[in-house]
Amino acid sequence: MYVMRILFAVAMTACLATFAAQVTLKNGDRVTGKILKKDGDSLQVKTDLMGDITLKWADVTDLKSDEPLYVVFPGEKTVNGPVAVTGGKVEVASQIAPAATVKAMRNNEEQARYDRYLNPPLTDLWAGFIDLGLAAARGNSKTTTFTTSFNANRVTGHDKIRLYLNQI
Repeated sequence: MYVMRILFAVAMTACLATFAAQVTLKNGDRVTGKILKKDGDSLQVKTDLMGDITLKWADVTDLKSDEPLYVVFPGEKTVNGPVAVTGGKVEVASQIAPAATVKAMRNNEEQARYDRYLNPPLTDLWAGFIDLGLAAARGNSKTTTFTTSFNANRVTGHDKIRLYLNQI
């Protein structure tokens, strides 16, 4: 029974290690972890020891990820597969492009989040507030005023919805 537990632990460690990505920087440092995303000029990597770190994309010389990533090439062409960056070129699913031209790189979770913002359901992405007010004035006359205000906004890349109500 004890030997089975050890073999199981070794197998699980080997499985986790197969999905780790290795990033080599210009100064020779190596970062091992899970690629979260590359947007603009930065690459986010989740490591076991250092947590989430952000690297400059220009400092990356080599990258190898066995986990499939979504890579956005010039012309908004998105390709999914294991990624290798060597010699200033990105290769994924037999597609090769210069590393400087890659617009974005996302893991499955980040791609799902990105897709949600592209076509969100009507019930998502709302922000707003409700405000209640009570004012009382006493003197020659007695006045009490109760006010309500409601404001809700939903802004996406395709539309903008605004609801509001003011009442005295």
